[in-house]
Amino acid sequence: MKLGIQNCIVSSYPETTQIEMLARAGFDTIDWNLLRLYLGKPECKESIDDAKEYYNNLRKCLVDNNIEVCQTHSPFPTYQKSMINQKKINHALKLSIMATSLLGAKYTIIHPYTPLQFGDNENRDERIKQNIIFYKSLIPLLEEYDVTCCIENMFGWDISKNQATETSCSTAIEMRKVLQGIDHPRFKFCFDSGHANLIKGAANMCAEILDLGADLATVHLHDNNGKLDSHHSVGSGNINWAKLMQSLKKVGYKGVYAFEIHPNVIGKKTSEHNLKLSYLQKSLRVFVTSSLPKPQINYR
Repeated sequence: MKLGIQNCIVSSYPETTQIEMLARAGFDTIDWNLLRLYLGKPECKESIDDAKEYYNNLRKCLVDNNIEVCQTHSPFPTYQKSMINQKKINHALKLSIMATSLLGAKYTIIHPYTPLQFGDNENRDERIKQNIIFYKSLIPLLEEYDVTCCIENMFGWDISKNQATETSCSTAIEMRKVLQGIDHPRFKFCFDSGHANLIKGAANMCAEILDLGADLATVHLHDNNGKLDSHHSVGSGNINWAKLMQSLKKVGYKGVYAFEIHPNVIGKKTSEHNLKLSYLQKSLRVFVTSSLPKPQINYR
């Protein structure tokens, strides 16, 4: 079992410092957020050569600190209203797939294509069609850099009701239809527990894991109250974690247990960050380890 955490939990620090802190805290792997590659960000490395140099240096830092990147999170939203911004995000996705390979990760998580008009369930067939087209466009890059794309379950937001609503790939059934339409081995699933809780609720979300089945390659684990995507740690919301972990066991999940937790979990006092990260690592490891099947002992 490998325990991972997204680097966003220490996003206020330089990225080399993030690596050092998470390694020192005892995490095995990092889910690396590549949102900085979205053009317009002040720190963005826009050219391919600049990005190569930057992420090669980060890889060296990972090696020096004896920690790895298990998966990355590519920039989002993948759909933009204007042609200019769509070109920017497309370029960012290209850089992110390359960066994933340079960091030594096998998987990158890429959000589905979610125009606002796709929120209406009457347009479900069209949004499935458009997502198949979108994801298929990534195949040449995924093959070039030997990276697998994980489609993440998503949620939309109904402004009039101020609540989460279905959008592209909000359900396992729709995710599977997109995967079947792509029909390529470079695509798997990422299950996000917080997103599933917003759409399916605590009572029904575990069935989503069972429907994703053996194609589930990565996870984003975090808690919430079923109303906001707050990225709390385990036990701070209403998710039934015993059932969730049992569902992961039923589908034979063997990937990294990667947690996507908000920085407020470690507070604002920088003097306490290292201590709180270490405590978080230990508590999450105890939780995951205690939830996994006990090893069989052969006494003969």
